[in-house]
Amino acid sequence: AEFINFYLTNGSNLSKEVGYVPLPTGISKLVMERFNARTVGTLFAQGHQVGITLEQLMRTEKAS
Repeated sequence: AEFINFYLTNGSNLSKEVGYVPLPTGISKLVMERFNARTVGTLFAQGHQVGITLEQLMRTEKAS
């Protein structure tokens, strides 16, 4: 849990340092909320959805 919290808090800045593309802030926030709520499982239980962004998928799950 400590490592995941560190990664979710600092991953964006660290990925920029080494030349990787960080997750958008909105997605990072949703992932942190999911982690803090200890939500487990896949976001793709109903199969994949063509044309939906990861942020839209995570917000759809949150609304259900």
